[in-house]
Amino acid sequence: MIRYPISGLLNPEECYDYLLHVLYPQGLRCKNGHPLPPDQAPHDRRRAPLVDYRCRVCSNVFNLFTNSVWAGTHYNCTTVVLVMRGFVQGIVTGQIGWR
Repeated sequence: MIRYPISGLLNPEECYDYLLHVLYPQGLRCKNGHPLPPDQAPHDRRRAPLVDYRCRVCSNVFNLFTNSVWAGTHYNCTTVVLVMRGFVQGIVTGQIGWR
């Protein structure tokens, strides 16, 4: 049996887009509910594609995981998608990277 991490097969940008659709179907918002303007550039790009934005209304910094169970996590979008997939399938989290 050949074993390799499935995370290497997933596109980080597609995982971000999927999570954006699942977590914010009405569009990304800050923790106070202010929508992200379509022309706004990221505040911090160090974890791209998971970037931080600064709200133009209240100055709060937020990202895709703000106001979700993933708030404050250091996982990337690919890992979060795999963990969510594992939850749905009932897989033990220690096995998720190998399926």
